[in-house]
Formats: sequence, structure tokens, C-alpha cells
Amino acid sequence: MLTEQSDIRQQLNQLIGDVKQRLLWQKSQGWDGVPFDPSRGRYFLRTEQSHNQEARQKSPSSHHAEPTPAPISRKEGLQQLRSAMQIFDGSPPKATPPPQSAPTQAPPGTQPQAPTTPPPASEAPAPQPIKVDSSGPLGWRKIDVRPSLTEKALLDAETSLKQVREEMGDCQRCQLSKQRQHLVFGAGKARTRLMLVGEAPEAKADETGSMFVGKEDLLIENMLRAIGVQKEDVYVTHIVKCRPPQNRHPLPGDVNCCVPFLWKQIDAVQPEIILTMGTAASQTVLGSNKPFGRLRSKWVQVKHIWVLPIFHPAYLLRNPKEKAKAWSDLQMVMHRLSSSDEAKE
Repeated sequence: MLTEQSDIRQQLNQLIGDVKQRLLWQKSQGWDGVPFDPSRGRYFLRTEQSHNQEARQKSPSSHHAEPTPAPISRKEGLQQLRSAMQIFDGSPPKATPPPQSAPTQAPPGTQPQAPTTPPPASEAPAPQPIKVDSSGPLGWRKIDVRPSLTEKALLDAETSLKQVREEMGDCQRCQLSKQRQHLVFGAGKARTRLMLVGEAPEAKADETGSMFVGKEDLLIENMLRAIGVQKEDVYVTHIVKCRPPQNRHPLPGDVNCCVPFLWKQIDAVQPEIILTMGTAASQTVLGSNKPFGRLRSKWVQVKHIWVLPIFHPAYLLRNPKEKAKAWSDLQMVMHRLSSSDEAKE
């Protein structure tokens, strides 16, 4: 009986050692995190016991057995095996609480000592804040989208935009003018390498007559900052300058009245890149009837200007999960702007 229990104990200890080595290797390879099924432990024990019985039947009995330690039960064996498997699922072993001893009473006449606490561990110095350029993420340089111009050239561009605005006047060319509060012409640098074209002014812009005042405009500002571009250095406008009622999309008649002024704006700004935001803006600038899904994230050259359709900011506010795709589009813009900078250098 003692010999049989000794064999079981030796086999179990060997099994635990093998399991530990295997799991340590798996952890070093990054394969940890798989939960342990306790039923597998019972399978290992049954398998080892069956092998031991077969070995004893084939081998002659030994008359000089070595002294063995106290036998262990099946329950204790499973506990040891599970302890070895804890390294696999990353769970720390449960700490065994120290035995509590009865409190000792101080001899009469002595004053109780104040409880002593261990000295605090030395703390690492607090990390210093990293200085980051507010124009873009950590490690990215600012992209200058302002072209090299003389003062006269910049003044000519500003004059051209003013002339387009004066030509529009108090526009009453379509039905949108009857319900608008303000005509929102556009805003930004009069001459820039990067221009953004949206669909129509949002509610806040219609109320104030200014750009960059609503949630959509704020998202545009953040998107530009993410690629190292300042909003003051780009030019932003829409295919229609008045907000459609009930937040509907502009009708073809509305767009046709505004498109001539849009192209005059583009001629004045002379951008290298135009980002068209949303379906209506992309189809209008590209002169295409293709669905937006077939236009987005594809460069198209129009009048020697590179045009890239991207998501409309209102769509991104409704669908935050699509911001990963929007970031991919912005990286395309950043790469083209940076490549153009390097070519000029």
C-alpha cells in the first residue's frame, strides 16, 4: 500500500514539474491567458494512475522499498495541480493568512507602546509632463499649408474673395434664401494649399453668420490639428451658402445657383488639395453621380487640384466608430502635404 502511494506521489510531483516548465515556456512566448479547465486535472490523474498500475503489473515487486513521506489524497493532488496551473491564466495564488496568536498582555507597571508602522517604500519621482506642440500629436511636426507669397499676391487673393462675396450680395437666387438667418460665405486663409468644402452651414453658423462655432466645425478644427494643420491656415466653405430647412440636403436647384460662386472661390484660393466632406460636396466638386462609398478615400485630380472625398463631420458625430476610417483619410492628406514639402526642399 505504501509503495503504491509513493509511486502516485512521485508521478504527481513529476507531472507538476513538467506542467510548470511547459507553462513557463508558454508564458515566455506570450501564450498565456487561456482559462484552466479543472476537469483536465482529473483526466491527468486518471491517466497517470492507469500507467502506474500497468507498470506494477509488468515489473516484479520490490522487497526493499525506500521510506516514503506521508501519502496524499486525490483532493490534495488536484489542489497542487491547480496551483501549478495558476501561472497559465495569470491569476495570482491566494495568500494564506498568517496564523493569529492570542494577544500578549504587558506586565503590570509598563506603559503600552505606540503601534509601529513600517517605513513607507521609496517612491519614484513623479514623471515630468511632456511638452507637446498643440498643433499636432506627439512627435509630429507642424505642416505649413501657407504658400510662399508676396504681400501683393496675398492681397490680390483677398481682393478676389471680396469681389466674389460682393457679387453674391444679399443672394435671393434660390428658395434657401427665404428661410435663412445669415448667408455664410466661407472663412480662412485667402491663399492656402488646403481647402475644405462642405455641404451647407450648420445651425449655429446660420444663427451667427460665422464659421467654426458649432460641433461640426469644432470637429473639423480637431481633425486639422491632428495632422499638424491650423484652422486659420486653411479655407473652408460649402457648396451652398444658406442652411436648408429641417436640416435636409440641398436640392439640385439650390446647388446649381451656388456652384458658380464656389468655383470662383476655388480660383481665388488656388489650393493644392480640396477635401470634399460628404456625398453632396463630393459629387458636386467631382461632377460625379457615383455613391459616396465609391468616391471616399480616392484621390481625383480636377483642374490640376487634388480632390479627396472624406466623411462629413455630422456623419462622424453620429457614427463615432467611423473615426478610424476618417483618420486613415487624414493620414493620406498629411502624406501628400508632407511629400509636397519635401519635393520643394
